[in-house]
Amino acid sequence: MVAEFADGRAEIAGGYQYKDLDHPISFGAPGFVADNLGSSIQVKSHDFFALARVDFTGDVLAQKNRRSLGVTPSYGFLHDDRYTNPRGSAARGVLKNKFEDTAVNVGAFVENDHYVTKRVAVTAGVRADWNRREHEIPFAAASFSTPVTDARAKDYFGVSPRLGARYEFDEQRQTVFTNLSRSFEAPTFGEFNTSRAAWNPSLDAQTATTAELGYRGERAFVGWDATVYQSWVNDELISLETQAGGGAVTRNADDTIHRGLELGLTLNLLGTAVTDAPGAPRTQKLLFRQVAGWNDFRFHRDAEFGNNRIAGLPEGTYRAELTYEHPNGLYFGPNMEIASTSWVDHSNTLAADAYVIFGFKAGYRPAGKGWSVFGEVRNLTDERYAATTDAVRLAPANAASFLPGNGAAVTAGVECRW
Repeated sequence: MVAEFADGRAEIAGGYQYKDLDHPISFGAPGFVADNLGSSIQVKSHDFFALARVDFTGDVLAQKNRRSLGVTPSYGFLHDDRYTNPRGSAARGVLKNKFEDTAVNVGAFVENDHYVTKRVAVTAGVRADWNRREHEIPFAAASFSTPVTDARAKDYFGVSPRLGARYEFDEQRQTVFTNLSRSFEAPTFGEFNTSRAAWNPSLDAQTATTAELGYRGERAFVGWDATVYQSWVNDELISLETQAGGGAVTRNADDTIHRGLELGLTLNLLGTAVTDAPGAPRTQKLLFRQVAGWNDFRFHRDAEFGNNRIAGLPEGTYRAELTYEHPNGLYFGPNMEIASTSWVDHSNTLAADAYVIFGFKAGYRPAGKGWSVFGEVRNLTDERYAATTDAVRLAPANAASFLPGNGAAVTAGVECRW
C-alpha cells in the first residue's frame, strides 16, 4: 500500500508464506529391507515479512534532496517431525524426533541522497540488523537415538554504513557512480544445523566491505551498464561436507575476497531509442540484449585452502536474447545462456563442465491493462548439463556431486498488477 503526500510518499507492504513438505526417504542397497530403514520427513513452515518505508523529497540548501527511512521485520517458524519409514513405504512409521526452529529478524535503515550540484549527488546511509535464531528438540525417542531434548538460541547484531557518489550526464541519460558499503549476514538454520539434531553455536555472522565503480547510460540506439567491484569478506559462511554421510556442514572461513565485473549491452537493431520516453507511445523495437559476468571468488591465505577459488560458482557467464517488440505489446525471440566451468570442491580438484543452452520466449503486455501473458521454452536442444554442484572440501571419488539442469521444458503464466 502506497500513500502519496506533498513532499514524499509512504509505503507499507507485507506477506506470508506457508510450506508443507511430506518427504519419505529410504536408505540402503537395492533389495535391502529393514523395518525402520529411512525416514519420513514432515515439515511445516510459516514465514511472515513486512516493510514500512517513508521517503521525503524537497530542496535542501537549494538543491534536490531525498530522505528515506524504514523498517523490515520478519518472523519464521518451522516444525519438523521425523518418523520411521517402514520398508521404504510412503506411510508414516513411529515418531523419532521433533525439531522446532524460530527466526526473528528486524532491520532498520536511514538514507539521505543529496545533490551537491545539478549533476553531482552524494548518498549516505546506515542499516542496523538484529537477528535471533532459536533451535529446540522437544522430543527424541530413546529407541532411535540418544534421547536428548534441547533448546538453544543465539542473537546477532550488525551495523552497515554506506557512502556513495554519482555524476549524471542528464542530457544523455548517463551516470558514473561509486559506492563503499558494509554488509552483514547472520547464519540461516540450514547453516546452523549440520544435522537436524546438531547445532553449531560457534558460527559468527558474515560481514564484508565492498567497493564498486560503475557507468550506465543510454544514447541513441545503444544502452549499457558496466560495474566492477571487490568485496573483502570476513567470516564467510562456507559449506563443506561432513566426515561421514556426506551431509552439509558450514564453518566460518578465514578472510575471503570476492571480485568481479558485470557488463550489460543493449542494441536496438532498428536504429531507434532503446527505451521510450516517459509518456510517449510505444515504438517498434528489435532488441539485442547481452549480459556478461566474470567472478573471482577466492580464499585469502586460508590455513586449509590457501588462495583457491571458492567452489560452486562459474568463473564466467553470458546471456543473450534477440527480442522483437511490437507497439501493441506483443514480443518474442530466441535466447541463449553460457556458463564456464565451476569447481565442485574448495581444494580445486574437480570441476563441472561448461555448458550452452538455447531457448525461446514470447508474450503479450498490453499498455495500461495491468496484466500480461508469457511463455518460454528452455533448453531447446535438451542439453545434459550440471546446473549447480555441491560445494565441498575435497571431491570424493565417484560422488554424486553434480545437480543436473532441467531438460527441454515449457513454462507459461499470467501476471496481474493492481
